Amino acid sequence: MIDLGNWRGKSVSTNDEALHNRHIAVIGSSGSRKTVQSQRMICSAVEQGCTVLALDLHGALADDQIFWKYRPIFEQYGHDIDAHSDGITCPLFSPVRYSDGSVEDSIDTVGSITDVLATSFRLGCAQKAELRSAVRFVYDSGGYETQGIRALDRALRDAGSVPAQRVREKLYFLTEHNIFRPGDKLFCEQKINIFRLSKFNLETQQTVAEMLLSYMWRLANAGEFKANPIYIFVDECQNLPSGKDSALAQMLSEGRKFGVNLILATQLIQQGTASAVQQRISQCGLMLYFKPAANLVGATARMIDSKAESDWSRLLRTLEVGEFIADGDFLIDGREHNGALKVSAVIKDSEQ
Repeated sequence: MIDLGNWRGKSVSTNDEALHNRHIAVIGSSGSRKTVQSQRMICSAVEQGCTVLALDLHGALADDQIFWKYRPIFEQYGHDIDAHSDGITCPLFSPVRYSDGSVEDSIDTVGSITDVLATSFRLGCAQKAELRSAVRFVYDSGGYETQGIRALDRALRDAGSVPAQRVREKLYFLTEHNIFRPGDKLFCEQKINIFRLSKFNLETQQTVAEMLLSYMWRLANAGEFKANPIYIFVDECQNLPSGKDSALAQMLSEGRKFGVNLILATQLIQQGTASAVQQRISQCGLMLYFKPAANLVGATARMIDSKAESDWSRLLRTLEVGEFIADGDFLIDGREHNGALKVSAVIKDSEQ
């Protein structure tokens, strides 16, 4: 159960058994306190023994941005990974082991790394072929274990072709910073693992985030989280790769059966878009609608209940900072409730 807030003085929490999936979408305009609500849910999850992975792309989880009430919990359970200064230790080029004891084929390991980089950097066919050859060389030679992701730059340099040099230039920040480095432990269990990415340029942030999510999805498909489900938090998730083959899109569709639960914060859900992530966010088991921008009130109300758009529009306009409409299956003082209602997550200074 994840703590959400209260309704008329009664506690409100997720009803994990009734939800068709445990993904939570947190939607609202800037300043509506959706990030603080995300912090609340992260703390609730880790205090119950869950493992949390948080991708901090915009500094939303910087020390000075943590709400005072949750600061002690982040101090107790937080595990920082400063990707810019220290890199990310990850057995990226090692085949994952499946729950039946078998091991991932090398062609699948090479293919996974190649695909995520090719998609992130929008590589053409010739460039992708050169990248695959470089990834294959690094895999076979064990270059990652001695040099980290920087080994890709050397393999592309030695290839000498024009497409290889163009790929090398696109991967420059990834390899020059040597962001991914050899190591067995990507995260700590039962901790809030915060991957600090905000110091990188936007394209590098997006690429590193997608590589992390893709690696976690590889582990999930191998059965790593079935016994001990994890929560992954992504702020401003609309900025990440969103095609049907992106890690987020796949997690949204199939995460529950693999033990992967998402907490996704965004300012809006785009209607009529080709983005698979945007299309699938509305399928999250629980939707939290904070006060939207004035021009999005009608669209948000229709998402809650198109037959009562005017009623929900009026309620959305009256939401105070820290209040939201929860829509889905949850518990009110332990009793089951399904549908939408107004929840307060307001915390007053007097509660200190």
